[in-house]
Formats: sequence, C-alpha cells, structure tokens
Amino acid sequence: MIDLDDFNAAFFDGSFDEVAVYTPSGGQGRTIQVLFDNEYQAAQFTQADAQIEGSGPRATCREGDVAGVAHGDTLSIRGITYSVAEVHPDGTGLVVLILSKDA
Repeated sequence: MIDLDDFNAAFFDGSFDEVAVYTPSGGQGRTIQVLFDNEYQAAQFTQADAQIEGSGPRATCREGDVAGVAHGDTLSIRGITYSVAEVHPDGTGLVVLILSKDA
C-alpha cells in the first residue's frame, strides 16, 4: 500500500512549491506550501463574435494543510490575496483550490 502523505511530500519539497498564507474565514492565517498556477484562459462566443479573457488562479495543496477549507477562505500568494471560490479534493490527499481576486 502506498503512503500518500509520503508520496505527496515529494511535490512539496521546495523544488516546485511556494509559500502561501491560508486564512480560514474568521480564523488565524498560517503558512502552507502550495503549487500555484495562474494560467491564461479565454472563452470564445462565436454567435456574438466576442471573447472573454482572464486568468485562472489555482493552488494545489495538501488536504491536511487546509482541513475544513470553505468558500470565502483566503489564500495570499505572491503579494495577492485570493478568496477560495471552489474546492476540489482529488482523493489522494491533495486538494485544488480555485481562487478568485473578487473577494
């Protein structure tokens, strides 16, 4: 049987991860390690000949670091504070937080 905590620790060894501050709503902030991505996203609407562009900030972290995470909690990274818009646990001990700057 694979120890998922040990397996996931390899992703958070300082090579690809970075420091963020996770703050549950009404709680105290704490430093955690995350894999942060802020990829470009665009949606094309052919009937209206329009396009919406933006970024899609998301952070992958260990579930134990954000136990009880909920919409509206915040994550501060790279000098920007985001609110948690979606929570996607992956069943392996990791969770992807979809973030929004519209807090």
